Amino acid sequence: MASSKVQNSLGQSNLELSPWNPRSWFLSKRYWWVPIFLIHELVLLAATFFPLMSHPAVQHRQGYFWFQWDSLNYINIGQLGYTHLPGIFKYKEVAFFPFVPVLVRIFTPWGVLVLEQVVFILVLLLLKSFGERMGLNRGQAVAAAWLFALNPAAIFYSSIYAEPWTLFTTLVSLFFAVRKRWLAAAIVAAMTSLTQGTGILAGLFPLMFFILSIAQHDYKTARGSLVWGLGSAVGLAVYMLYLGKTYHNPLMFSTVQTTLWHAHWTWPWQPFLQELHTGGLGRHHRLRFAYEGIAAIYALGALMMWTLKGSHKTANTSTTNTSTTSTSTTSTSEQIGAKLYVTAGLLVSFSFYSGGQPFHSTIRIASMFFPLYIGLAKYLPKWVIVIVLLAFSAVVYAGTSLFTYGYFFQ
Repeated sequence: MASSKVQNSLGQSNLELSPWNPRSWFLSKRYWWVPIFLIHELVLLAATFFPLMSHPAVQHRQGYFWFQWDSLNYINIGQLGYTHLPGIFKYKEVAFFPFVPVLVRIFTPWGVLVLEQVVFILVLLLLKSFGERMGLNRGQAVAAAWLFALNPAAIFYSSIYAEPWTLFTTLVSLFFAVRKRWLAAAIVAAMTSLTQGTGILAGLFPLMFFILSIAQHDYKTARGSLVWGLGSAVGLAVYMLYLGKTYHNPLMFSTVQTTLWHAHWTWPWQPFLQELHTGGLGRHHRLRFAYEGIAAIYALGALMMWTLKGSHKTANTSTTNTSTTSTSTTSTSEQIGAKLYVTAGLLVSFSFYSGGQPFHSTIRIASMFFPLYIGLAKYLPKWVIVIVLLAFSAVVYAGTSLFTYGYFFQ
């Protein structure tokens, strides 16, 4: 296999870059994702086998390894279907959208777990590509990948949850769209809205493409983005039709959140303020206070995304005769869409309140709105990014320890 060499300031080569030389992975443009993936996996495995708790066995585990909490719901639906679940669960479980259960049905739980590790690597590659289109240099784009890989909800990207698939399909759909492969983008967008309710927010991207292309009289892009957007709508419509036919309530996935999961929507940040008022500084609330700080960092990343102006880079397309107007429309639409997507996503995440747990699903859902990592990587100094990564890693370790042994951590 051919290998390249890194040259020092005198032009002398001092390190051979090869897949068989692990040291070169930190310098190679081709293998930059390897150390990120390995450290992500090592942190999760270390927290699993060396948990931060004195007596983990006192809590009875219903799951095993990384199959915990919602993973068990997805597995049950995948193996039994919605209508064959026992008792009230046949109604309660419709809050879980069907895409992940279908994967479980096809690949088995362990197969999905392995597949998710591959998906995680692909997300790193797609996130770096997106960051560079937003105007980040290579170092900043790789930093964004680091921030995502060690985000406080990292355990859910290596377990059977909806978030890794929502993030992956959103990035893949966008990848196809900026290359004008509208039908492929629409098919993947349908998968996104079949994964979880918040997946429909990815429709903000085709909406921006459509509006700006109409404004600039780029009707070819407008037609393509309309196909893309319809794909996003079709995915949700298919699940609503199933619920309407089976349970006579096409919105049942939403209504069961309140009636059976004790969840409801409130004002943004209200769950956090509630915790400050009632939680105190006891040991059971320290992780939640850490979550408050993380939520503030996420919000900062979203705000920083809004400061991006005209620095985006266009993607290479297979169509060599694409007009300058069309390329400009695509780039601007992607950037505006990203700003709206991350803002709407965090507002939804920070407004979700469930059963006396202010952080039930909040950081987990917020973690998949990938433009926030781009904003942080673009404007935070390197030393601040290092501090953020250390803080993220500490919460990942503590949270994974809790999650793996059946304690509440969502």
